[in-house]
Amino acid sequence: MSALTGLLAALGAFTIYYLGAWWQGAGTGLAALILGPIFVIIYLAVIRMTLEFYLSVVRMSEDIHKRLPQA
Repeated sequence: MSALTGLLAALGAFTIYYLGAWWQGAGTGLAALILGPIFVIIYLAVIRMTLEFYLSVVRMSEDIHKRLPQA
């Protein structure tokens, strides 16, 4: 899923670059080419942190369940 997101971001950046070159100048397209991958990296970092948080909650739950006295 994240590879697809990165591919779509890169395609979007190239599209903005080429269309921006015709409409607004090359600055907009270059900004998209530079900022696009940065936003993808930030997005992936946030997703990874969220998944790590979920994993730690599950591990804590399993550990607490093992330490509870058996009824």
